[in-house]
Amino acid sequence: MALKKRCDCPTSPKCEHPWYYDFRVEGRRFRDSTGTPNKKVAKDIEAATRTRILKEGVGILSYTPTTLRAFRPQFLKAYVELKLRKSTQERYQMCWQRIEPVLGGKYLSEFTEGTLGAYASDCLKSGDKPATVTLDLALLACMLHRAEDWNLIAKAPKIPKLTFNNAKDRALSPEEVKLLLEAYDTHKDLRVRRHHRVIKLLALTGARVGEILGLQPSDVTHDAMTFRWTKNGEPRTLPVTDEMRPLLKALPIHVNYNALCATFRKVTKALGWEGVTLHTLRHSALTIMGESGMPLRTLQEISGHKNLAMLQRYTHPSQESKASALRNLGHILVTTTKGTAA
Repeated sequence: MALKKRCDCPTSPKCEHPWYYDFRVEGRRFRDSTGTPNKKVAKDIEAATRTRILKEGVGILSYTPTTLRAFRPQFLKAYVELKLRKSTQERYQMCWQRIEPVLGGKYLSEFTEGTLGAYASDCLKSGDKPATVTLDLALLACMLHRAEDWNLIAKAPKIPKLTFNNAKDRALSPEEVKLLLEAYDTHKDLRVRRHHRVIKLLALTGARVGEILGLQPSDVTHDAMTFRWTKNGEPRTLPVTDEMRPLLKALPIHVNYNALCATFRKVTKALGWEGVTLHTLRHSALTIMGESGMPLRTLQEISGHKNLAMLQRYTHPSQESKASALRNLGHILVTTTKGTAA
């Protein structure tokens, strides 16, 4: 048995990087992060891991050694392409581009909670956002659970959960939305102008990107459209307005999600905006409707949120609207007080 650190710190082995174990059982090599810089704790983890492997013995060694990279084609063909919608497939592809260089060559049986925790920690230290790392962990969890289902590993490891606040505070004003749509409509790049229809539908409906891209001809009538690929799995029907009708004539909308993100970043960068994503359009639409005085229950039916608490994360009253509400309150109270005094 052996413990070692893989960093080049001048203070190693007393640095804060984790210890790694590396040993063989019946000719099979096992190596992974212990997830701790404490050598005594690392030794205990190494011993416990070795004991577990020896107890399960033949059960572990009977599985055909398969790397994550080698497993991916089977995962795509037997699961992703059959059961997941296009937007999810494209998101998984983006996650894989980050995962593959780091973990692609690792055997499925070598993945542990410590492995995944070390990957998440390294990503966060390199500047990746917690939401991005969470998506990567979701893909890894999906792959490892399929590997368990298909008897390629004994058991999928527990996936570490990151705690973070992913509430989005940025919402575009009506004037900014109009400016964005104009920028798309008049852009010199034809690829950008082709995405104008999707951007306008997102702004007019407050729907998610996947819901718009997933629309089929059978989902839309003259007066209504039904989103069948929703986040909570429940279909949602919205009225079709005069502004939406011409945008919904040709379905499905053949737009690549990655390309849509790329053109959106290009346009918003040219406008000098930071912290604005495609999902900001959903925030913006719901906020604008909320500030117009729309009842929250109606807004909930449009957004598809199961409870009002979730909806409140997507609505952002401006300082002006809050000041107006307080002025109205003061006017009501002062008027009532004067009337009572008279």
